[in-house]
Amino acid sequence: KSLGLKKDDFVMIYPAELNKNKNQTLLLYVLYVLHEINKEDKSVHLLLAGKDNLNGYHKKLADNLGIAKNVHFLGYRSDIPQLLQMSDLSVSASHREGLPVHLIEAMFAGLPIVTTKCRGATELVEDGVNGFVVGFDQQELLQKIEKIRRNPSLSRQLSKQSIKLASQYDIKSILSMAEKVYHE
Repeated sequence: KSLGLKKDDFVMIYPAELNKNKNQTLLLYVLYVLHEINKEDKSVHLLLAGKDNLNGYHKKLADNLGIAKNVHFLGYRSDIPQLLQMSDLSVSASHREGLPVHLIEAMFAGLPIVTTKCRGATELVEDGVNGFVVGFDQQELLQKIEKIRRNPSLSRQLSKQSIKLASQYDIKSILSMAEKVYHE
């Protein structure tokens, strides 16, 4: 409610520092095209949680594209688990990642994921299993988001797989792996 969202809104989240590498610009253009296709349906929202290192560039772009009411610039947040729980989809447009913790958190929250193809993300998201891995193509990203948005049973299936795959990153599994490495 504090973000002005309605229960039936479709909420995408990308918790990441706003910078060129994280490539939020791609997501803003996708949201713009989505709103142009569905002129009457403005129920899709994008949550961008993270410090802005581009001096308001994305806010200005959202204003210029006419999608500012549907993009929520949240700044640095310490309540990411709660934001994930109110979201329907985790999106990532990064050019490169090391270990994308935001995707692991999304998996634990049971979110389907649409991510660009980059190292790190491709180790966590199995294309067609717990989400989709796409190139840096606006149309392909849009199609996968719409596929999940318009198909609740697919969304539930991907969600279940995210939770299942996340289990390999729980603390017990990680400690067990670390212990094996130390013993070797």
